[in-house]
Amino acid sequence: MSIEQLPHEEAYAGDRIQVPIAGGVLVYEHCTIGKDLIGFVDVENWDALADGLAARGHSRGAVYHLPELDR
Repeated sequence: MSIEQLPHEEAYAGDRIQVPIAGGVLVYEHCTIGKDLIGFVDVENWDALADGLAARGHSRGAVYHLPELDR
């Protein structure tokens, strides 16, 4: 089964994808069904990042529990 990327998503090291939002970039990893948010890269504004997470249905608390990854 092939997983298609949306136009705003970029390839990232194997099964990972990046989604740029205000404040930084979300990093997802493909799993058996869908994808999981695993961390962030290029964070410029943690408050804006938390707002972007909430707009996508994630908990704002993820900014405190997920790591900032190396690009």
